[in-house]
Amino acid sequence: LSHHLAHAYSVCAQAPFDTGMVVVMDGMGETYRVMKKAVEMGDETYVSDFTLCNDNDDDDGGEIEIVPRNLEELAAKSYYDWREAESVYTFCKDESGLKVKPIFKRFTQENSPPTLYNHGFENMDSLGALYSRASSHIFGDWNACGKAMGLAPWQDHAWDSEKEGEMKQRIIPEMIDTPIVEGTLYKDGDLKINRMSMKGMPFISRVDSDMFDDEGNMIRTKRYDFDDNDYKGPTEEKDGSEKKSSESGPTTVSEKQLPTRVALDAIGLAARMQTDLETVGMDFVKHFKEQTGETNLCLAGGVALNSVLNGRLCRELGFENAFVPPYPGDDGVAVGCCAYGLFGGQAGEEKTAPKLWNEPLSPYLGPLPTLAEMTEAVAWAEPWLDVEIIKDEKRRIDILVEEISSGGVVAIYNGRSEMGPRALGHRSILADPREKGLVRFINEFV
Repeated sequence: LSHHLAHAYSVCAQAPFDTGMVVVMDGMGETYRVMKKAVEMGDETYVSDFTLCNDNDDDDGGEIEIVPRNLEELAAKSYYDWREAESVYTFCKDESGLKVKPIFKRFTQENSPPTLYNHGFENMDSLGALYSRASSHIFGDWNACGKAMGLAPWQDHAWDSEKEGEMKQRIIPEMIDTPIVEGTLYKDGDLKINRMSMKGMPFISRVDSDMFDDEGNMIRTKRYDFDDNDYKGPTEEKDGSEKKSSESGPTTVSEKQLPTRVALDAIGLAARMQTDLETVGMDFVKHFKEQTGETNLCLAGGVALNSVLNGRLCRELGFENAFVPPYPGDDGVAVGCCAYGLFGGQAGEEKTAPKLWNEPLSPYLGPLPTLAEMTEAVAWAEPWLDVEIIKDEKRRIDILVEEISSGGVVAIYNGRSEMGPRALGHRSILADPREKGLVRFINEFV
């Protein structure tokens, strides 16, 4: 099953409504040549959007809108392939089964050798790949997009520097003026991408002079802890003398933590990328809502993990219902393949075809540990644990609540694990988010 089609089946098969539009926005999907060749060769073991369009003999036709329009010509000339970037589908569930119809697909060229790490993903021009490029620039991790999303709102914050002996200064992050991405995804040649705002900046994750003292030792407290006003650093040097507060080390007293220059740059880049994602993504979904007339929205693909964008799509575009599974990223592809095997293609024609799902699947689809496995794990770590077995559920909950309210950190391990990156109570770490020291402790030690 091709990548975006698997994403589409993963969400529409379990959507709590019978008709709707599926929008898949991803970093990269299947290659154009593989999809095209499968149809040309009549390969019945592989199914893609092109297969569905080729099999569609309805009166409304089976054409899918492709961008770029001359993709076949471009792909014939290009050394590297083209990959799925953004796709749109409509679906309908009734007595005859589940029908998925491809509406639109934009492909993006592989701009570097696919043999590179992750297929040269960060050099592609999909919305997901561009966001991941910003994530890599800030955190040194292409998959830390959630952190970039969380960093972006600090663009609207300001800090007052009140250091003794210095004039009071107002510290405000600077938004990057030029959009990284602008235009429309559905008009051929209209999307404009400007990577210079990233190429013109140092790699924030690697070139950060504020993170090192005069001896070259890393100071972990000096990076993004600018909202932690209650942190107290070491009070003594190794020789027993009092440690002085300075720009190159932790503070000795409770002192306002101000953002470093590199943190301000990171905020500016994150805010620029998030703003562009919302602007282009909102326009894209709005266009196809008007074109299809659908009132129910399903989202899948890695970009659907951006809850800020999801919220705006749901609130501002007038959809009656919206559904995003807890695993919209590539982990959900397994669910999509399963759904297609049950309900797609010829499955609906069989007399023993299974009943369609009429509600979302449980997110708890991971492994279920046995009592023996848990006992063995506890025994291995027993030298570092105080073990108490509490069978009364109310008492367990009371202990958890008391621990959290008193400033502790609690880990929940319960039943089958969640599928996807969301912590939904079966594999969760809980603490009071108002305690900034706990945020630091969890990030560094848990």
